Amino acid sequence: GVVIGTVDGAAADSTVHEGAVYVHQGRVYVVEELADDVALVRQKAAVGYRTRARSRSSVRIIAEREQQVWGRPVQTVPDDCHEPSAREPAEQAGSGAGPDPAGDGQAESAPGNGHEPPGTAAITWSFGSVEVTSQVTGYQRMALPGGEVVSQHALEMDEHVLPTAAVWWTIPQEVCEAAGLEPADLTGALHAAEHASIGMLPLLATCDRWDIGGLSTAMHPQTGAPTVFVHDGHAGGAGFAERGYRAGR
Repeated sequence: GVVIGTVDGAAADSTVHEGAVYVHQGRVYVVEELADDVALVRQKAAVGYRTRARSRSSVRIIAEREQQVWGRPVQTVPDDCHEPSAREPAEQAGSGAGPDPAGDGQAESAPGNGHEPPGTAAITWSFGSVEVTSQVTGYQRMALPGGEVVSQHALEMDEHVLPTAAVWWTIPQEVCEAAGLEPADLTGALHAAEHASIGMLPLLATCDRWDIGGLSTAMHPQTGAPTVFVHDGHAGGAGFAERGYRAGR
């Protein structure tokens, strides 16, 4: 019954799930059970592998507070798209609210004539409130050294919903095509942009890499376009995503 260490509740499912390798002060432990916020572990001299959790995530836009439009203006967005909470979120398999500037749930768009047909090549840059749903679905054992995947294991973990703030941008298909992106390459390119953004935001905001998270999808049902999200990893937001949005002006 000795307490070895503590893990943030939001990270527990991915770091101390059943079967996870947990290293504390140079000692190696294997988690035998995670229940009631307590992980039971057994010390091992060596296991020859490390573990990596597999998860799936989705982001639902609750309220788009502000928006900028870069490039040719797009058709005016209907009011029901500014608070699209009734629509289904996009889901991604695999791969963490700042102050409410607008206060009314309506987006503030950059000037445009509002008469361009849908599909014009404009990139939208938005900030607002979101809900991030995540679930750990399994884990991999990876050989040491080398990192080769030696086995995969399924897990049945609860879903967790995080209400927070995010900055996100949409990229029209025309822009992707003009950049030479084939449909088969789009998901990977967006995922790379997501991770690059997560890595860059700590240079603009006073945060750690693990204070933020992200998600990318080739077609988000609420935006209707390829979309990249970067969100605060704290309930209610911590201002990091908003700082990123402001820096984009």
